[in-house]
Amino acid sequence: MTRRFLIPVPLRGEQVRDALLQTVAHLPDTRVLALIAPLGYGKTTFLAQLARATPHPTAWLNLTPDHANPATLTADVIAAYQGVAGPTTEGTIGDLNALARALVHAEQNIDLVLDNIECLSPSTAQLAGQLADQLPDGFRLFLAGHHAEHLPLTTWVAQGVAALLGPEQLRFSAEEVTATLGVDSDVEPAQLDRLDGWPVAISLLRRGSTPSLTFSSLLNRLLQTLPADVAAALPEAAALHVWSERHATLTGCDLPADWLQATRAAGLPLTPLPDGSLVPHAVLTEELERRLRRTPARHQALHRAAGQLAERDGHLVRAYQHALHANATEDAVRLLTALSGPYERHQEYEALQKLLEALPVGCRPGHLQELLALTLMHRGRVDAATHILQELPADQLGPRGHYALALRAGRHGQLDVQRTYLHLALTRQPPLHLAWMIRGLDGALLAAQGQTTQAIEDLQRLLRETAASGDRAAQADTLYILQSVYAASSRHHEQRQALQLAATLHQSLDRPRAAARVQLDLAEMNALHGDLDAAQAILNDLEGYCRTHHPPLLPFVLEQQADLDQRAQSHEGALRRYREAVSAYQAVGHYLLSGRVWLKQAATHAELGDQAQTDHALAMADLTQGEPASWYHDARQFTLGRLAHRRGAHDLAVHHYRQVGTQSPDLTHQVRARALRSALGDPAPEQAATGVFDMLDKLGTDDPLRRDGALIRPFLHAAHNGDHLTRCAAVLSDQRPEPAAPTSLHLEIRALGAVSFRVNGEAGRFPMSKGAELLSWLALHGTGNREQIVTDLWDGSNDPRHHEYFRVAVRRLRAVMRDLNPGVTDPIPYHAGVYRLHPQYVVAIDVKSLPEVTDSRAWLDVSLDAFLPEAESEWARAWRERARHDRLTGLTEAARLATRQELPVAAQLYARLHEAEPDDADLLIAYCQTLLRLDRRQEAARVVQRHAVVMQRDFGVESDPAIAERALRPTT
Repeated sequence: MTRRFLIPVPLRGEQVRDALLQTVAHLPDTRVLALIAPLGYGKTTFLAQLARATPHPTAWLNLTPDHANPATLTADVIAAYQGVAGPTTEGTIGDLNALARALVHAEQNIDLVLDNIECLSPSTAQLAGQLADQLPDGFRLFLAGHHAEHLPLTTWVAQGVAALLGPEQLRFSAEEVTATLGVDSDVEPAQLDRLDGWPVAISLLRRGSTPSLTFSSLLNRLLQTLPADVAAALPEAAALHVWSERHATLTGCDLPADWLQATRAAGLPLTPLPDGSLVPHAVLTEELERRLRRTPARHQALHRAAGQLAERDGHLVRAYQHALHANATEDAVRLLTALSGPYERHQEYEALQKLLEALPVGCRPGHLQELLALTLMHRGRVDAATHILQELPADQLGPRGHYALALRAGRHGQLDVQRTYLHLALTRQPPLHLAWMIRGLDGALLAAQGQTTQAIEDLQRLLRETAASGDRAAQADTLYILQSVYAASSRHHEQRQALQLAATLHQSLDRPRAAARVQLDLAEMNALHGDLDAAQAILNDLEGYCRTHHPPLLPFVLEQQADLDQRAQSHEGALRRYREAVSAYQAVGHYLLSGRVWLKQAATHAELGDQAQTDHALAMADLTQGEPASWYHDARQFTLGRLAHRRGAHDLAVHHYRQVGTQSPDLTHQVRARALRSALGDPAPEQAATGVFDMLDKLGTDDPLRRDGALIRPFLHAAHNGDHLTRCAAVLSDQRPEPAAPTSLHLEIRALGAVSFRVNGEAGRFPMSKGAELLSWLALHGTGNREQIVTDLWDGSNDPRHHEYFRVAVRRLRAVMRDLNPGVTDPIPYHAGVYRLHPQYVVAIDVKSLPEVTDSRAWLDVSLDAFLPEAESEWARAWRERARHDRLTGLTEAARLATRQELPVAAQLYARLHEAEPDDADLLIAYCQTLLRLDRRQEAARVVQRHAVVMQRDFGVESDPAIAERALRPTT
């Protein structure tokens, strides 16, 4: 094997990265792991350690410039896999698509390492991306390099299939520094602080070298190779964003004529651009900036000139950064004030916060302090924002200060106070974009206080203004608020239109965070109308994006995912997500909304029959509220009503529903409460139907009747007549034509005796021994998470090796089942943390198939073979005992009943029982008595004789003569 396929051997004295190895071990569903960091962060070393630590093989490929060629990359990736797995098919694999199909049948999971990914060209990076998308379950792709310019890493991370380890994660921890240098190291603590965990520098210290104490150690070596005049003048390039002769001249840099050529030849960390100019890496700019500061006058002059040039070209952020370097405070404040409007308008609060905090506190005027407080409030940092506001004179607050106070009041449920602050903000002459934002929030508050009609009118007026102005961002934001009011009013047709238009606007503006909010609402709409798969797909994509890029939206995503788990009867999964959602809401200051989630936890605990936890969750929900808003009152009464409804306390349920119907200002809640009461007969559905549908006519939609599932069905079925026939039928069918039902696939599993399975009569072959056990487990349990299944199949062991075996078993079983019916692309889907058999399968497993005891002849064919006879796990043994007990009990009862009408059948059944339980005296007697009644005395005598032989041979005891006498006693 050539060197490019070899896993690096351990270095002498190499530090094992145990904590990082544990981090990766806790990412079992991550398909791509990317290590992106500068030189010296131990990327290759760590991946080699990971390859040696994992229980399955690793294919390794060191990339070179030759791998910019697609044919070369394809051939070497195939060779790398086959080097550890051997030929995976009989034929030749010609491309990566064929490779991915062949790997499905591999006997082990395989990791692939692509080292030095900066060598990939756009075309080969696309190939690598296609391979990553097609890898079978359990296979992983590890990437390492200085950058991943052509790979869709951001998309993968947002989708939740990739994890990124950068310098922050790869630097040595304090424990690793101590382990590397030794507890008796004489290295000064200050020295270690400046090294900041840089692995290569700490390793050099251990070896007795004397590196410089920052990344400049390696840069200095490169810079020392430059011609003396270039090296002396190059710090002036710190003021350049792009290195080119033109930019150097315009900025006034005094650089030699051949400086660009010299820096290229020296191998400095530079990225070439198509026009021949160069972009310096940040570490190089930082080192040059450090050197330029040694001449303060020159440092300020160059940055001032660079800032003026950037401002002239419209690059205000860059101009602002140059102003900070030049200590030009007035210019920095002017530029930041100009910058803040667009960032605020497009809700780029994270970037705006960084810009604001870059300006020293003492240099920030009041209006920028207010802006920072508002920005922090939007990002969920309520305490930090409050601290800033408290330091500002209350009587001098401008529009942003009052707006920030309004947001704080809203997070505490003080809606009237919130509206007061909003109106104060409007009197402070805010800029137009901010005034629109304030008016939009005021409209949402009107709706929350039950003034839905007024809210819709105000928001529609605001929408017309923003559309007329041509401000698409403001228009999209207004549409988003308006759709939420439509949703609260159950005007879902208008809501969908508003969401679709907002999505189009966000897309045209390249606003991923705002687009994420729209996707969240579309997921909720899909769930409401029964399209749970579409909702789950959207939420899965959003979860990965929000965890990495938009934490304030994460709790909403988690709450919706938990709602879907609850609908799928995955109560434990729902509770786990609800708990995480509560923490996430509180982390961003949404304490009131966490109360809504506590109510849902109460309902879930009630489903599980845990009254103590139900009461605890209700108490916690109440603790999140100050003066409960109307929405919380309604939500709590609905929760209490449904809890009583489900446990059969109908009078109590009616009481809670009536609390909503008589006190809620929300017509949607009133109609739901009336229909739920009617489902319990108060009043009778026939009497309530007209009133309910009149209220729905006012709302313009029947969608409120979809929100309560099975609880409301009695009302719909009873009202399913006369004028309401069509409308009830539409609600019962989700107002959509029934999709053509997919052709059912009959999955027959024989788990007793010789294990086998068939799909629509076609026999399948278990690819490995655990495949039979896995398929039987899913057929009997329905769903399970990975930990549950591994624990059962490997008797409580949570060893990583068993998780690997499990993933291989799932992957290979999927492949076999897919081959039997290619129409089911994923026979064992993994969604919301659980595995299940695809719902298209109609499952029959013999261990659960028993005839009625009155059907005596059917019991002649019931198998008494052992359940999964080769499985040694505790769960299989328990089922084995249960299956045997159920069959013997059923056979005994069927034989007893058969003695009344079908003596020959009874004799056959007793014969089977006696063979299975030869030491059971009662069965022997019943068997022989049945034979005597059939006048088969000689056969009965032979049975008694065989019984005596078996008892002596197999049990070592003499047969009791009294039992033989009773067995052969003539019947009357």
